[in-house]
This record gives sequence, C-alpha cells and structure tokens, in this order.
Amino acid sequence: RKEVTNLEEKGRGRDFFDMGLRLMLSYQHELAARCFISCLETNKYCALAHGFVALCHAPNYNFKGEAYYESAHHPGEEEMDDLLCVFPSQQVADRHSKKGVDLLEEIRKLNRSDGGAGSRGGKKGKSKNKRSKHSNSKGNGA
Repeated sequence: RKEVTNLEEKGRGRDFFDMGLRLMLSYQHELAARCFISCLETNKYCALAHGFVALCHAPNYNFKGEAYYESAHHPGEEEMDDLLCVFPSQQVADRHSKKGVDLLEEIRKLNRSDGGAGSRGGKKGKSKNKRSKHSNSKGNGA
C-alpha cells in the first residue's frame, strides 16, 4: 500500500481517516467531516485530513450558490469547536483549509532544508534524515 498520508498503517486515526474517505466519496459529507475531525484528534499533523474537512464543509453540486452561502455563514462560529458548529460551516472550511495549507508549507520547508530528499528537483546524493513531528515512522511527511 503506497503511503499518502503521515498516518500510521494501523491505528485509531487511520481507521477514522479511511471511514471518512469512504463517507466523503459516498456524498455523506457531514459524517465524513466528523470522521476526519476525529482523525485529527489523534493525528493533528495530517494535512490531508484538514483538507478533507474543508472539502466536506465546502459547496458541492447538491448545495451551491446563494443557498449555500446564506445557510453556511455563521459569524459566531469563529472560535467554536468544529463539532459544535452547524453543518455546513464556512468558518470550519476556512479554518481547516488554512491549517492544511500551513502544514503543507511546513513540510515543503523541511524537505528543502533537508537537501530536497524525496522531492522533485532536489539535490542528488545522501542527505541527513531529519525527522519531524510531521513524519511517520517510515519518514514520510505528506
């Protein structure tokens, strides 16, 4: 199985992530968002889970345009816990979108400071293996 996240192969976070992915692809976005949030409780550095929470709360083909923006704008939810916010929520989508992008930027910087190991156009040759809070046990950080 190819590594696509920084989640461990087995564990509670992986189980929630996998279930969230199944639900999201079945258009059960509210339940999927809850699974991704549960995944983030044990794996807060999973950028992909942040992105999927944002995607679940974003407009889609069933719920778009003015109807979405009118019903998903809840100004009082900026500081609320994600699970307490009304679904869908622009504030939750925005918050997780920013967290996911920030994590990806940190990972990109780590890869650059590591001599580009594992990235396109990186330096050839051996590089020091710098582990971070973003890496899993196999050294993958995305």
